Amino acid sequence: MYFERKDPAPLLDLSLFKVRLLTAAVLSHFFVSLSHTSTFFLLPFYLQGILRFTPTQVGLTIIFFSLVIVFLAPVGGWLADRLGSRMLCTVGSVVTTLSMLGFSRLGAESGQVAVMVPLMLLGLGWSLFQSPNLSGMFNAVEPRYVGAVSGLSLTSANIANAMGVAVGSVLFLRWLNYHGLTGAGVPPYTEWAQAPEIFIRSFQSSWLVVAGLSSVAILTSAMRGADARKKIE
Repeated sequence: MYFERKDPAPLLDLSLFKVRLLTAAVLSHFFVSLSHTSTFFLLPFYLQGILRFTPTQVGLTIIFFSLVIVFLAPVGGWLADRLGSRMLCTVGSVVTTLSMLGFSRLGAESGQVAVMVPLMLLGLGWSLFQSPNLSGMFNAVEPRYVGAVSGLSLTSANIANAMGVAVGSVLFLRWLNYHGLTGAGVPPYTEWAQAPEIFIRSFQSSWLVVAGLSSVAILTSAMRGADARKKIE
């Protein structure tokens, strides 16, 4: 950081972080991406270990997240040009948090539809969040900084994705221990359905914590301020 400030041509101009909208957008992107990665790390274990889904059933269930994005992401971009990023990103973050709360209510008797509902909510939240957030970031800086902002967005997402796997695994293992699983090892997921109570409580508790992390994006999205570009009439 010290050398970046002194370099006449820094890799990243740290003065960009003085722009409130940009800083808030990067933080929002980080926490939303973190919650997504943690969810998609935990979900296959729940589907196969608790509900005894086959890998094919897991894929056919999770694909509904992507289907929602395919149809609604263009709508999010269209609305961003008219409403700005603050409202859409805040709503998208709220929907993302609600989806995490939906995952936290899944149990041993939940069916495929019960899993698809929070997955589709997650896709809706991403559709409302991603395009407006990127649009707000790019509009917050001069054109010469667009490349740096693009790299900053990708870097924050990559860090969040890496941390999301670690957060999901640590949360789940710690909750297993808290809820009564003793010993050095965790049984194979193929045996979880034989005594699912501890594992279900651990999944539910993990998703509640992830919901708390995603709710940070609600605050950072709401506090970003208005977009720099004029709204289209």
